[in-house]
Amino acid sequence: MSTLAIENIEHTNGTNAMTVSDGGVVTATNGVNLGNEVLDSYREGTWTPTNTSSNHFHSTVTVTNANYTKIGRQVECNFQINMASSSGNVGSDSYFYLGGFPFTVNSTSMGTAYISTDPTSGGFASGTILIVSGNNFAYVNFGSVVSGSIPRSNHVFGSFTYFTNE
Repeated sequence: MSTLAIENIEHTNGTNAMTVSDGGVVTATNGVNLGNEVLDSYREGTWTPTNTSSNHFHSTVTVTNANYTKIGRQVECNFQINMASSSGNVGSDSYFYLGGFPFTVNSTSMGTAYISTDPTSGGFASGTILIVSGNNFAYVNFGSVVSGSIPRSNHVFGSFTYFTNE
């Protein structure tokens, strides 16, 4: 867990614009009223993405990295995974269900993904991540390939945000 060590944020004229106390209470000056809101939940960590179901991708997932940041109820997730045992090339019908979220989903939201042989060069296919409230998985669907052919056994990168009640 990370700790934020900010006491005061100053205007350019040297007066305090905002103060954060030891208990997380935020107060502001110069006409801004935050009503003593409390930042009561901030977390950073890793999570383990899984492939819960798919039409063409292999269920074995190798995680290169998967991080999250949770501020209040909002969770931002990023990941890079590989499903090396998958066969065939990415097409408009290539999808899988991404699971293993760090917190229970309580919102419907969207994100983006792409699959590439080499993230710095070569062809890639972009995709959409759809999360539906009440489900603990996301539907990841890839569209048409931008250039060349992309085997399904390549790197999948993605980012999405959702809300939780945890």
